[in-house]
Amino acid sequence: METEGTKPPAEVEDIEEDEEDEEELEEEENDNNCSEDETPVRDESVPVHQYLLDCSYEAIKICNIDFLTDFGSAEPFLIDGDSLVAYALANPYLNRKSGLQMLHVVHVVESTLARMIERSAHFDIFFFEGNAVLWRELDTASVLARAVIIQHFDQMNRARELAGQGPLVKVHHLPGAWWDAGSAALPALVEQCGPSYIVADFGWCGAEGRVLHLTRAFVNHLHLSNLHVVTLADFELDGSHILSNNMQPPRHPRARDKFALAVRELVDLHRPWLA
Repeated sequence: METEGTKPPAEVEDIEEDEEDEEELEEEENDNNCSEDETPVRDESVPVHQYLLDCSYEAIKICNIDFLTDFGSAEPFLIDGDSLVAYALANPYLNRKSGLQMLHVVHVVESTLARMIERSAHFDIFFFEGNAVLWRELDTASVLARAVIIQHFDQMNRARELAGQGPLVKVHHLPGAWWDAGSAALPALVEQCGPSYIVADFGWCGAEGRVLHLTRAFVNHLHLSNLHVVTLADFELDGSHILSNNMQPPRHPRARDKFALAVRELVDLHRPWLA
């Protein structure tokens, strides 16, 4: 039996709930402050590409996930076509000693996409035309392989169009490059497709030097738009699942500001070469 005074008045309950809400908000704010504190301050004696890498290690949370399940197989996403080509070229069964086997490269690309399509994935692919300057830094065979893959996609979709069918995979050719100031090509594509994440790599497979630095910075650039990045290099088949790493955007706005400044510094450093 409940006696008078055993149950707190409604006003007291409301106050307690408000205090709990405030505590939760304070905990969340503390988490954000912790993530900001872990982002290193810019040291001019450290090369900017190394600074970006240090920031990435400290501020970016990486989770191994079954991305088609965790995000949902019905959720659309975008694939960076250049990361895909580099991923195919890094296939350990590719024989480069006797000349690059283009059919094998095409097979690796198609097999990778097929694994996702079989699991009801919904995605588009994009290529930045401006990335050609990065490919020219690599060997001639790699430049040719990229051209072959792009041509393969275009011819496949053209044949399907003539047969009255829709494209098996939509491929978008974006003008310019992501590092172009004021470039709206990728933001427009993101607005059009509404991807839950981007499939790319934190540095193209097999890349070195400035190509590696700039293709890592592309992921940092995507994070500035609060986009998650699922890495191709870490793809692992596990039965009906595809596991990979999800690189989550830095949580704190000040950390993102540091990334933005450093990415711009890196691009400006290489601007004469990229022009």
